[in-house]
Amino acid sequence: MPLERIEPRNRAQRTNPPLTRRLALGVSAVLLATALTACSGGNVKEAEHGREQDASRDSVVKGMQATETWLLVNATPTPEPSTPDE
Repeated sequence: MPLERIEPRNRAQRTNPPLTRRLALGVSAVLLATALTACSGGNVKEAEHGREQDASRDSVVKGMQATETWLLVNATPTPEPSTPDE
């Protein structure tokens, strides 16, 4: 009993996706790129705002350092324990 030759399915259909699938992939890639571009602009504005806030906090740190320096310089020394002379 001879075997019948089975023809493979059209390989072009397996390797090349249909037009609608390629179109959907292209549209989703464009949407993804647009979303990433839109989100990146907000980060720059937020970073500048944060830098401005940090610059205004500098005076508080300097004031704390001056206070600690004053306390260190003007502090009374602790008395040493007296030892009996022999």
